[in-house]
Amino acid sequence: MTLPQLHEWLKEALVQGLVAKAKEEQGRHERRPNRLWPSAIGRCVRAQYYSYLFPEEYDANKLSIFATGKAIHLYVPEILRAGGVQVKGVECKVTLRHPSRDIYIDGRVDVIVASDGKGDVAVEVKSARRLPREPHGQHILQLQCYLNHLGLKRGLLLYWDKSAGSVATYEVEADPKAMEEVWRRCEEVCDGIRKQSPPEREGAENEWECLFCEHFVRCHIGEVHEPLAVWLESGIYRGMRIWSGEPSKPVPVLPHPDLQTVERMSSALLEERDVVVLTERDESYKNAAEGLLMHDGVPFTTVLTRPRRYDPCRWKEKVTAELQRIGAELLSS
Repeated sequence: MTLPQLHEWLKEALVQGLVAKAKEEQGRHERRPNRLWPSAIGRCVRAQYYSYLFPEEYDANKLSIFATGKAIHLYVPEILRAGGVQVKGVECKVTLRHPSRDIYIDGRVDVIVASDGKGDVAVEVKSARRLPREPHGQHILQLQCYLNHLGLKRGLLLYWDKSAGSVATYEVEADPKAMEEVWRRCEEVCDGIRKQSPPEREGAENEWECLFCEHFVRCHIGEVHEPLAVWLESGIYRGMRIWSGEPSKPVPVLPHPDLQTVERMSSALLEERDVVVLTERDESYKNAAEGLLMHDGVPFTTVLTRPRRYDPCRWKEKVTAELQRIGAELLSS
């Protein structure tokens, strides 16, 4: 075996091993419409719904990142023991049942440690690209599941920066009322799965969650066939002023659409392709944008507006990248 062949052999073995371990891990988490995982409870409920119906495909890069996080999780108990901490449990399995419905939460507590006679403490380990300034809400809900189920008063969220190696910890006190929010979210996800109807989108409230969500196209754009995408302001109306500032108040004299662009959009529809009109304006402008297009006889399948909390530049960059990823044709402005 030559040196280049040896390199490729080792890389291929690593990829196959990552996939095999991922399948093994997935096998431990049986997917049922009434069983959820604590780590996902605080995530956008629509994303949880889509994750059940459309499990994420194995990706070597994502799996290698997961493997790094897994290694940190496994190493933390050893480090704590070496530092003189009494570790009472590792990967402790827990199952929570809804007070009145056939809904369950299955999870594992990363580490349980003794704390100088003040009661045991649940430690939830999170590997991250950078340390957060404050604990993430979804991580707090996950830890609340463990604390309330095990009857513990306190827990710790331990964040480990995979790049710099620095660590941050945040104490979380048990709050029985937090379980009301946990079960409400579980009900919303499970009801959506049962009815085959996606819950309301939450991720747009936290822009980063949408930007890095594997279901972005399915959630924001939907199922489209050989899409042709064009920007409303810079493509159809060629940068001319459309709005006066209010969604319901366009400029007094409306500009005319670019005829060449409209012809291309018409041809795409005749070819049984979907035409996606994009705008940097937020979702409050959707009805006005659709009305403007229909008034001017501009053919389209759907209008995609920006969620209110999104930064316009990041929105345009993300949407463009995702459309290119699924093979959409983008009309240049």
